[in-house]
Amino acid sequence: FVISAWGEEKEWCGTEFGFGDFDPYNFVFSTFGTCAPGGFLEIPTDYWPGPNEGIGLVTTDVSWSGDFQPVYYFEGYAYAYLPATLPLDVDPPTGFGGWGNCDTPPVEYAATCFGAMGLQQAGAYCCPDDGPPTGACCISDDIENCQILTEDACLSAGGEYLGDDTTCDGDPCPGTGACCKAGGECEIMTQSDCEAISYEYQGDGITCVAAECPVVWACCIADECVLKTEEDCDDGGEAPWQTWFEGEDCYGDDPIDCTVPIDETSWGTIKSIYR
Repeated sequence: FVISAWGEEKEWCGTEFGFGDFDPYNFVFSTFGTCAPGGFLEIPTDYWPGPNEGIGLVTTDVSWSGDFQPVYYFEGYAYAYLPATLPLDVDPPTGFGGWGNCDTPPVEYAATCFGAMGLQQAGAYCCPDDGPPTGACCISDDIENCQILTEDACLSAGGEYLGDDTTCDGDPCPGTGACCKAGGECEIMTQSDCEAISYEYQGDGITCVAAECPVVWACCIADECVLKTEEDCDDGGEAPWQTWFEGEDCYGDDPIDCTVPIDETSWGTIKSIYR
């Protein structure tokens, strides 16, 4: 059996796991299936079960619950002439192994460790308490951006770790969405980060494909620099007080300086503006 083992009572509606590498001649599967408490959906890889294959399971009515529950079973024949193992691992298509709770969208809990069935030898022991602590991880490039991970896994995914034993309850991570930047470029980030460097935040959950960011460059309005399209920059102002600079940015390592005179003019013209 594949067992979901927790250090405390849990309720979950989805799980995902796979097999690591092993010699397929060491164990031949005859029967296998899901240990779901009710209806379920299966999403296996093409050659499941087998080496480096995986499966995702989702319950459709009744959730799993408890702290030690079988989620999958196998029957077969062990032919290993030399000691070997049948190791559990992450689901290869997603690189994730663990569980999803019953929220919509679900919060993911990464497995702390994976066990293995021994063939002509002892298996690999796995206990959740033996692994590193986990906590809420805010991953900025994911619209549903809170996951329960170890600190190392969180930082490797480019996320912000909120601390050991923190949870995703109450939506602790800021929302993210498409941020339109100079040159029509787009990046997924939080609204506050976007407004500090960009043309316009498109809204929580908006993808870069849906945003269709316009081509904007630096527009100097007097001594203030903002990102605008050429049409918007030229509308309502006259050089040198409102001028568009193609290829220039207001932010980044080499922003344009709008306090420097941007067009030749006479001292008389300047004085006349302020009379």
